[in-house]
Amino acid sequence: MQILAHPLEDLNRLADAVFSIIDFEESRLHSGRVCVLPRVDEELDELRTKYAGLETMLVCPFMRFFGQSIESILMIFGTGSYRPEY
Repeated sequence: MQILAHPLEDLNRLADAVFSIIDFEESRLHSGRVCVLPRVDEELDELRTKYAGLETMLVCPFMRFFGQSIESILMIFGTGSYRPEY
């Protein structure tokens, strides 16, 4: 077993790395699911943006097809989280 020369420095570097990647507040809001901070990984940011737009992408054709307002659709499905992307 190797004894570290500067264990507190190593621990500080590890803590800095963790806090620069994990969004603890967002993770807490999502029932402990680990959330990564924006701008850590470009590909992850792109996926996050696409995911955020999925509801709009799925609801808008439904509205056109059935001719219903977004409010009535949300009442039917109970999501209540529609936020149009501009």
